[in-house]
Parts: sequence; C-alpha cells; structure tokens
Amino acid sequence: MTDSYSGSDPPPADALNFLWEGLREAKQRFQSGQDAGRDGAIHAVETVVKFLGLFDPVRKEALHAPLARLFDDLMSLNDGMASAMLVPKKKSGRARASGAYNVMKAVAVFTVQRLAAIGMRVRDARKMVAGKLASIGIRPARKGDRDGPGEFSERTLRKWRDDIGINETATAALAELEAGHLQEVLEGFGLSALPAGSTVDSLLLQRFPPADLRSAWLVKMTHYIANTRS
Repeated sequence: MTDSYSGSDPPPADALNFLWEGLREAKQRFQSGQDAGRDGAIHAVETVVKFLGLFDPVRKEALHAPLARLFDDLMSLNDGMASAMLVPKKKSGRARASGAYNVMKAVAVFTVQRLAAIGMRVRDARKMVAGKLASIGIRPARKGDRDGPGEFSERTLRKWRDDIGINETATAALAELEAGHLQEVLEGFGLSALPAGSTVDSLLLQRFPPADLRSAWLVKMTHYIANTRS
C-alpha cells in the first residue's frame, strides 16, 4: 500500500489495514522502548497522519496539518530541539500529575500491599517496587530534595500511599484493583465468597510459594503500567 492515493479515495479495507498495522507496531515500540515510549508515540502519530492523508478531502483542506506539525516537532525533539509547541508553559507552583500518573501510583501501592500481604516487610516491599519502576524507565513526576535527583526511593512509595484517600483518581484506581483482585482469586478457587478467617492473599499462599507470587506481582505491575501509559 502506498503512502498516498491520487484521484479517488483508497478502498476502506486497505486504509484500515494500514492504520491497524501501523498502530500495532507503534504500541509494541511504545511498550518495549527505552525512551519512555517516545518512539512508539512518534510512530503512532506518523501512522495516523499518513492514514488521514490517504483521503482527498483531508488533503484538499490540509485537515491533518496540526498532527503533521506535531509529528515534525516530535522528530525534532528526538534530535535535541524543542519547538515552541512542546516547551512547557511557565507556571508558578507545582505542576499537577496526569491522570495516568495517578493511576500508576495506585498500581504501585497495590503491588506493595500484595507483597506485604504475602510476607515481605512493608519497607522492603516499597524498595522492591521502587527498584522495578526505575528499571522499566519510570521516573517520579517531580524532582525533590527529599527523594534525590528524580530517583525513586522507599520514601516515594510511602508518599504515594499517603496520596490514597486524597487524590480521587488514585483512590478510585486502587479500589478497582482490589475489587478485581478479590474477584479473580475467588473465581480461580471456585468460590463465591472468602472462607471465614481467610484473606485473598492467604488463599493464594495455600497454592503458590511466596517467591512465585512476588515475581508474578512485579510482572503484573509492569503490564498494568504499560497498559496505563498506552
């Protein structure tokens, strides 16, 4: 399939296949790249721009011009040059964390809780989760003297736990994760409710060694965060 058509619009099936294939590749790059997902985002924007450019009405009115500009500016950013559109606006006070970032906080806190529930000390669980987040290229939203130059620490995860109940997005996301955890375990054990005196995690410990559960929760966390960022 060529990047553009002359004359009539492309067959819908061909155009959609081009879009799906491009976005699938973009998602793979976004989740596996070492540049915080930038290469995947660039590829996604490029795919959408080319897809829109397949249609005569879009080309005639240059309706894809804003996205084409975004693509060019992202490419320039990759070369170390930031356009005026991508330079942050100067504002007083601290910047707000995005909704996706607050969901990520909930995912990290949820993982710490699961590790603690299967026998780890809370402090050690926070250190383990902080290390895993750093290893997959996640950085704190703000650099502060208390946590060092943009690095995760046990204190960072403790602060995120304190945000639960204050930040609505993080609080709702944690509640959803806990409800899903309960439902998944009950279904896995063929139960409709927890047996008296049992917890969700104590049931899991009856079937799996703690080391296997720790590894599984860290893997789940990375998948949760990849899906959240995408």
